[in-house]
This record gives sequence, C-alpha cells and structure tokens, in this order.
Amino acid sequence: MQIGEALANCKQPFVSFEFFPPQDSATLPEFYQVVRKLGTRNPLFVSVTYGAGGGKQQNTLAITAKLVEMGFLTMAHLTCVGAERTSIGNFLESLRFHGVTNVLALRGDAPQDGSWQPGMAEFKHAIDLVRFIKQEQPDFGIGVAAYPTPHPEANTYEEDRSYTAQKIAAGADVVITQLFFDVRDYFALVAELRAKGCSAPIIPGIL
Repeated sequence: MQIGEALANCKQPFVSFEFFPPQDSATLPEFYQVVRKLGTRNPLFVSVTYGAGGGKQQNTLAITAKLVEMGFLTMAHLTCVGAERTSIGNFLESLRFHGVTNVLALRGDAPQDGSWQPGMAEFKHAIDLVRFIKQEQPDFGIGVAAYPTPHPEANTYEEDRSYTAQKIAAGADVVITQLFFDVRDYFALVAELRAKGCSAPIIPGIL
C-alpha cells in the first residue's frame, strides 16, 4: 500500500515513527526491542533513514526489509547527493524485492569536503530524484521534505514554498516537514501550499 492511500483512508489521529539504523550491528537486538515496543502504538507507517551520501544504504535496506516482515507499512529514505542513476535504480529494485514501495526522496547533505558540486551532478535537487523514481517505479509512493521555516539554502519563504510545490507537482504524494519550534510556521506552510494548489497530505515532523 502507498502511504498516501493509508493517509486518505485514515479517519483518526495517528503517529508514525522514523528509525535511524544503528551503527553497530551488535545493538540490533536492542533496536528491534524498541521497534516492537513502539509498535504497540499502532503507527500508520514507519520510515528508515538513509545516512549522508548513502553511507548507511545496506543498513537501511536490511532494516526496512525486516520492518516489512514485522508487519509495518514502511518507507525508505533515499538521498541523491553523489549518487548515480544505476545505484539509485538498483536500490529501488531492491526495495521492491523486499515489498517496499514507498520512498522519502531527499537531496541529502552535501559532503563538507566540497567533493560534490550541484553543477556537476545529474541529481542536483530532490525534485530530480522524484522525477527519476516516477520514471523507474511509477507505482511507488513518494514522500518529500518541506520546511516550515525555510531551508538554509533558500533565499526567501516564497522561494522555499515554490520548490516544495514543484516537488509535489513532479509526483510526490506525501509531504513530511522538518522540525519546527512554532506551530504557526507549520500552519502557514500548509496554507501557502494549499493556495498553490497542492493537495498532498502535509505531516508535521516532531522530535
């Protein structure tokens, strides 16, 4: 099931959980104990982070597959900084093999050593990844990030909102926000995206 479908059919308040793959595989039993405990809250869906530059890709894949086995509707994070079409395509195929058809499409953080420059990359922004997923796996559910207060690289609120609207228009069907400290920023984001004609669900991100 796509998460967008689950949201459309959900008629009551819900929670979802985002899991960070542990660095040390020896802690996996403890990790899954926590997952089972949180599972008693009946989350609508769960997601698994990818790591900067895809550094935790195999951890993400293994844990995502396990969460599906445990009965969770699962979304895998996917970043495209420094990635090539072949590697992203292979990762999407691996997700499908394990029964995962929901992806959170993110640009990801640029390496601090300056080794990645957007002008030289095929995937410059998250919208490029959204378009690629729609091309390669058209039935996948696609989530994207939004920022109640603008992304640090955006010049204005309006510019940032426009980028989010473009990602939705490119094929994203779910929006999850970055953390925020003032709920008015979240409501303003929702109102401005609705004014731009965006009807996708906009889920507040909470730490």
